[in-house]
Amino acid sequence: MTTLYRNNILKALKRHYESQIEFHKVNVDILLDNVVAVAEHPDVMSTIDNEIGKISEWEEKLQILNKYFFGMAG
Repeated sequence: MTTLYRNNILKALKRHYESQIEFHKVNVDILLDNVVAVAEHPDVMSTIDNEIGKISEWEEKLQILNKYFFGMAG
């Protein structure tokens, strides 16, 4: 695989991971700040916990990508 393709793939993955983190952060913010959204989710704690779990999964992938393929921590 050429360096250009490798870099493009890695950059695309990084953007994907970052956007997924932001997606789930927004969901948590909506649940915490929007009374209407909370009313639609009677088990708010579990819903927020699930969203935070998804953030954790994407954050871990991003950290691994940075550590092993971009050569920088975090």
